[in-house]
This record gives sequence, structure tokens and C-alpha cells, in this order.
Amino acid sequence: MEKQIKDLYQKFREENVEMIDRWLYFAYKEIPSKVELSMKDRCLSILAVLLGSQGQEEFERIVKYALDQGVEAEAIQEVVYQATAYLGMGRVAPFLQSWTVFFWIEMFKCDKIGKPQIFKIV
Repeated sequence: MEKQIKDLYQKFREENVEMIDRWLYFAYKEIPSKVELSMKDRCLSILAVLLGSQGQEEFERIVKYALDQGVEAEAIQEVVYQATAYLGMGRVAPFLQSWTVFFWIEMFKCDKIGKPQIFKIV
């Protein structure tokens, strides 16, 4: 299993190694061995399921992993936008906010008000 996946869940492994190891095996070994999806499609599918199940904390964790796996930011944004039609704005709004903050802060290295850090006065 990829070290990167284990690193994502290191905090949980410290608290309950048996449960996390079983879950990681199921999610990242057993399921992929039975379903053939590209890494991009797997990540986007996981993000869509997390939106539907209201798993915001996990969504935020998987977004960074998905980007590291080569999933385009625009594809993740589209998943969030499309979820609005199926789930409604009330359920999607927290994810939209999380994505927007992540997108501006992480992708463009902006501060929390959206101003690029390269323009910060030192």
C-alpha cells in the first residue's frame, strides 16, 4: 500500500491501528482489486461519495491526496458543483466553502482573504 495513504491516516493509526489497518486494506487493496478504475476516477468517485455522505473532514483529507495523484483542480470543483443538483445547496455549501478555501490557500498560496501571498507586505 502506498506510504502516502498510510501517512494520511497516521493520527488514526496511533489511536487504533487495528481498525485503520483493516479499513485501509478494504479501501485501498480489496476494492481496487475488484473494480478497475483509473486513479483519477477513483479519487473523484471517493470525493463524490464523501459529499453525499456528508463526510467533510474526510473530503478535505482526500482532496489533497487527489491533487497529488494528478487529479485536476477543475475536476474536483466540477464534482462539488454537480453535487449541488443532486444534494442541494444546504448539503453542499460546507464542501464548497472548504474547497474554495483550500483552492485559494493551497493552490495559489493565498492568505485566508484570498490575497496572493506573493503580494504580502513584509
